[in-house]
Amino acid sequence: MKRRGLSGVVTIILIILLVLVAIGIIWSAIRPPIEEVGERISGDCLTLNVEPLSCTDNGNGAYTVNFIRNAGAGTLSDVSVVFYDTTNDQTQVVSWIANGGGLPLPELQTGLVTFNPALSNVDEVNVAAVTQPGDTPITCKIPESRLPVSCGSTN
Repeated sequence: MKRRGLSGVVTIILIILLVLVAIGIIWSAIRPPIEEVGERISGDCLTLNVEPLSCTDNGNGAYTVNFIRNAGAGTLSDVSVVFYDTTNDQTQVVSWIANGGGLPLPELQTGLVTFNPALSNVDEVNVAAVTQPGDTPITCKIPESRLPVSCGSTN
C-alpha cells in the first residue's frame, strides 16, 4: 500500500484558506476600535475656529468671557470655556449653552458667558469648539498656537 501526500494544488488552496480565515479573525478584532476612533474624529474640528477675545474678573467671583467664531465652515453645537488657575495648576470647563448661550452662533459673531468657576484663582481662559456629528458631542482640541487670554479685574 502506497501512501500519497497532498498534492501541491490542494496544499496551496489550504494555505490560502487559512490566510483568509486569519485575516477575518484579525479584522473582526481590530474593526470596532477603528470605527470608534472614526466616530470621535470630526472634520468640523478642522474648520471650526473659535477664540477668546477677553476675560474680565467682575470682582465677585464671576468672570465674563467674550469669544468670537471666526470664519470657517462646520456645525458648531456648543463652545467649551476653559478657566485656568495656573497658581494651583487646575482647570474647569464650562459649557456656553448650559450657561445661557444661544445657538447657532454664525461665523464672525461673538458670544459672551458670565460664570462663577469653583477655582480659587482664575487667571487665564481659553475656548474650544464643540461639534456633534452623531449622538456624542466632540470637543475640538484647542490649537497649541492659540494662547489663553488673561483675566483682568474691572476694579
